Amino acid sequence: MNLNHGSGFNTLPLELYHLIAQKNPDDTSTFCALTRVSRRAYEAFNPILYERIDTLTLSTLALMEKARFPLTGPHPAAFVKSMVFEYPYENPSRLIGSANRLYSKDEKAKNKRLIALAPTSSTTFLKLASATISNVIFYGASVKSLEYRCKGLGLSDAFQNNNFSAFLIPRTLYY
Repeated sequence: MNLNHGSGFNTLPLELYHLIAQKNPDDTSTFCALTRVSRRAYEAFNPILYERIDTLTLSTLALMEKARFPLTGPHPAAFVKSMVFEYPYENPSRLIGSANRLYSKDEKAKNKRLIALAPTSSTTFLKLASATISNVIFYGASVKSLEYRCKGLGLSDAFQNNNFSAFLIPRTLYY
């Protein structure tokens, strides 16, 4: 079966892509894989992939627009609605196999592929967090919640020179 741009998965209405996403809202490895299927799937699933971000996404969200080349379209920071900053990163439900690394499992081949890496030093974390916050503010995301769980690092350390008031007032702020 030939699935060219005029048939199959690429011709589904965006509403169906969104229904697919609603069935497994926390399955980031599937969303990540779906963004690679086609340009249309990328446009449909990329915003969903970055609505709720955590420490593992900082390296992507901290990128300047020039560093994203050859990717086109809106910067992922524009889609952020919920942010969870955690340092040191201790979310075992998101980690498979090795500390501070997130792997995608290929069930057929039983292979694991590294897809994200949590910052291992506080200096790196603060640099990435500050750049991410700058991009979220610059690209106009409407953050509704912010959770900050960083041992020994104040919220002002992560925001550095960024203006917290530029955020819409978060409905939920955990500190």
